[in-house]
Amino acid sequence: MAETLGSLIDKLTIKEIRLWHAQNENQAPAEVTSGIKGQLLDLEKEIDQFIKAALKGKVRIRDQKFKLYKNPKKNTPVEKIKTIGPLASMLAKENLDLWHFEDEIRKEGQPPENVALLKRKIDATNQVRNDLIDKIDEILENVCKKK
Repeated sequence: MAETLGSLIDKLTIKEIRLWHAQNENQAPAEVTSGIKGQLLDLEKEIDQFIKAALKGKVRIRDQKFKLYKNPKKNTPVEKIKTIGPLASMLAKENLDLWHFEDEIRKEGQPPENVALLKRKIDATNQVRNDLIDKIDEILENVCKKK
């Protein structure tokens, strides 16, 4: 799949989380944090370029999705949001939650019932994350159609 604004913002939030952990928890070497910062700058430029190209009609803004989930959730809070800023903020929070759930699963000695519960939380959080990415792309598509 080609990149979309939603997927680029998703990557940006994950790299921000990675940078925070590298600096604050892992005490990563300077070359690691420097590398992540460089990736962040590249992503920021890519986001700006993508938006400019989208407004000029030069990129596909989103791919048609065919969701075949059992029990798909409808009318989520995501659907009520009409601007990208709050969606990007919510996306960062969902990615942070996913990071912490994954950390919990990796802890030694987790009872199977805790792992199963965490996996369900990961699934639900990933669904919200994907809904946010899709909504960001939908909003950008709607803005571009009005131009």
